[in-house]
Amino acid sequence: MIRVLVVDPHPVVREGVRQAVAGAGDITVVAEAESDEGLLTALRTTPVDVVVLELGTLAGGPLSGIRRIKAAQPAARVLVLTVYREEELALRVLGNGADGCLTKSRTPRELVTAIRQVASGKRYVSARLVRRLAGRLRGREHEMPHERLTDREFEVLCLLARGARLVSIAQTLGISPKTVSAYRARVLRKLGVRTGAELLRYAIEHWLVPGARSGSLRNHNT
Repeated sequence: MIRVLVVDPHPVVREGVRQAVAGAGDITVVAEAESDEGLLTALRTTPVDVVVLELGTLAGGPLSGIRRIKAAQPAARVLVLTVYREEELALRVLGNGADGCLTKSRTPRELVTAIRQVASGKRYVSARLVRRLAGRLRGREHEMPHERLTDREFEVLCLLARGARLVSIAQTLGISPKTVSAYRARVLRKLGVRTGAELLRYAIEHWLVPGARSGSLRNHNT
């Protein structure tokens, strides 16, 4: 049996994953977690083969969190289940230790296929993403500004877009507020924006903020 740990803050999503794999025959959900703390507790107490992970669950940086999972259980495979568009996230999470990436809009059958594939030691990406990557290699698609960010700059972008303050980001990433401020300046420059509101607008337009709405702009400090 493929032992799965489901990590998502929403009970309905965790239940949905349980139902999706219930009829598979070779997959069982052995643990659930709704927070970063619950995830680490489950990893300490329960051997798992695949972690089905909503990236926004992680309290730390969205990319360094994947590496923490691998450190806790090196043999565990990580399948990122997300509301981000795959093309905006997949290459970055795969480069940081994830074994697959799947959007929540995919079917239960696709989820089962993805779990089996990463459990077998292979990577999983959608056919759509494969086509996009092929197009990029042929020079048909141009790199977006946020795709030129370093991993740390991307983490700072995601946290800023969620409304996190500089001091909070510094604590989350284990760096100084001054360093965060320097990263913020680089992110603004690379994205071609000048204010926090413009940064948030860019993040929303490119699906980099799960669940964000344009109304969030009113409460975002510049």
